[in-house]
Amino acid sequence: MKTFISLVKMTGTGKSEITRSLKRGEIVAKARERLGISMQYYMTMGAYDFVLVFEAPSDEAMAELLLIIGQIGAINTETMPAFTDRTYMPLLEKLSAIEPNNDKLSEK
Repeated sequence: MKTFISLVKMTGTGKSEITRSLKRGEIVAKARERLGISMQYYMTMGAYDFVLVFEAPSDEAMAELLLIIGQIGAINTETMPAFTDRTYMPLLEKLSAIEPNNDKLSEK
Protein backbone atom coordinates (compact mmCIF):
# COMPACT_ATOMS: atom_id res chain seq x y z
CA MET A 1 0.00 0.00 0.00
CA LYS A 2 1.10 3.54 -0.71
CA THR A 3 0.67 6.39 1.76
CA PHE A 4 -0.61 9.81 0.73
CA ILE A 5 -1.20 12.94 2.79
CA SER A 6 -3.72 15.58 1.75
CA LEU A 7 -3.81 19.10 3.14
CA VAL A 8 -7.40 20.32 2.85
CA LYS A 9 -9.06 23.71 2.70
CA MET A 10 -12.81 24.04 2.52
CA THR A 11 -14.20 25.96 -0.44
CA GLY A 12 -16.83 28.65 -0.10
CA THR A 13 -19.43 26.02 -0.99
CA GLY A 14 -18.00 23.63 1.58
CA LYS A 15 -18.30 26.28 4.28
CA SER A 16 -21.75 27.56 3.33
CA GLU A 17 -23.11 24.01 3.03
CA ILE A 18 -21.30 22.53 6.04
CA THR A 19 -24.42 20.62 7.08
CA ARG A 20 -24.11 18.53 3.90
CA SER A 21 -20.66 17.30 4.96
CA LEU A 22 -22.00 13.99 6.27
CA LYS A 23 -23.66 13.19 2.92
CA ARG A 24 -20.49 14.12 1.03
CA GLY A 25 -18.51 11.94 3.44
CA GLU A 26 -20.77 8.99 2.63
CA ILE A 27 -20.11 9.41 -1.09
CA VAL A 28 -16.35 9.50 -0.51
CA ALA A 29 -16.52 6.50 1.87
CA LYS A 30 -18.28 4.39 -0.80
CA ALA A 31 -15.66 5.38 -3.38
CA ARG A 32 -12.83 4.61 -0.93
CA GLU A 33 -14.29 1.19 -0.22
CA ARG A 34 -14.63 0.40 -3.92
CA LEU A 35 -11.03 1.52 -4.56
CA GLY A 36 -9.56 -0.25 -1.50
CA ILE A 37 -8.38 2.98 0.15
CA SER A 38 -8.33 3.56 3.90
CA MET A 39 -8.30 7.02 5.45
CA GLN A 40 -7.67 8.77 8.74
CA TYR A 41 -8.57 12.41 9.07
CA TYR A 42 -7.88 15.20 11.47
CA MET A 43 -9.63 18.54 11.76
CA THR A 44 -6.92 21.15 12.20
CA MET A 45 -6.67 24.79 13.16
CA GLY A 46 -4.47 27.07 11.10
CA ALA A 47 -3.73 27.30 7.40
CA TYR A 48 -5.58 24.04 6.62
CA ASP A 49 -8.98 22.81 7.78
CA PHE A 50 -8.15 19.09 7.66
CA VAL A 51 -5.25 16.72 7.19
CA LEU A 52 -6.11 13.38 5.56
CA VAL A 53 -3.86 10.32 5.59
CA PHE A 54 -4.65 7.69 2.96
CA GLU A 55 -3.38 4.17 2.33
CA ALA A 56 -4.04 3.31 -1.32
CA PRO A 57 -3.16 0.27 -3.42
CA SER A 58 -1.86 2.42 -6.31
CA ASP A 59 -1.28 5.94 -7.59
CA GLU A 60 -4.16 5.40 -10.02
CA ALA A 61 -6.62 4.49 -7.25
CA MET A 62 -5.60 7.59 -5.29
CA ALA A 63 -5.91 9.79 -8.38
CA GLU A 64 -9.41 8.45 -9.03
CA LEU A 65 -10.48 9.18 -5.46
CA LEU A 66 -9.06 12.71 -5.66
CA LEU A 67 -11.01 13.30 -8.87
CA ILE A 68 -14.20 12.16 -7.14
CA ILE A 69 -13.48 14.43 -4.17
CA GLY A 70 -12.76 17.34 -6.51
CA GLN A 71 -15.98 16.74 -8.41
CA ILE A 72 -17.97 17.22 -5.19
CA GLY A 73 -16.54 20.74 -4.98
CA ALA A 74 -16.54 21.27 -1.20
CA ILE A 75 -12.78 21.13 -0.60
CA ASN A 76 -9.48 21.88 -2.28
CA THR A 77 -6.68 19.39 -1.67
CA GLU A 78 -2.93 19.46 -1.88
CA THR A 79 -1.84 15.82 -1.95
CA MET A 80 1.61 14.29 -1.73
CA PRO A 81 3.03 10.78 -1.45
CA ALA A 82 4.51 10.02 1.96
CA PHE A 83 7.18 7.53 2.95
CA THR A 84 7.44 5.75 6.28
CA ASP A 85 10.81 5.04 7.81
CA ARG A 86 10.41 1.49 6.51
CA THR A 87 10.41 2.75 2.92
CA TYR A 88 12.65 5.78 3.44
CA MET A 89 15.56 4.07 5.21
CA PRO A 90 16.37 1.71 2.30
CA LEU A 91 16.69 4.80 0.10
CA LEU A 92 19.28 6.20 2.49
CA GLU A 93 21.09 2.88 2.53
CA LYS A 94 21.31 2.96 -1.28
CA LEU A 95 22.81 6.44 -1.09
CA SER A 96 25.38 5.25 1.44
CA ALA A 97 26.35 2.39 -0.87
CA ILE A 98 27.24 4.82 -3.67
CA GLU A 99 28.75 7.34 -1.30
CA PRO A 100 30.29 10.21 -3.28
CA ASN A 101 33.37 12.12 -2.26
CA ASN A 102 32.48 13.26 1.27
CA ASP A 103 35.13 15.98 1.56
CA LYS A 104 32.37 18.62 1.37
CA LEU A 105 30.48 16.92 4.20
CA SER A 106 33.48 16.85 6.51
CA GLU A 107 34.13 20.58 5.94
CA LYS A 108 30.84 21.54 7.59
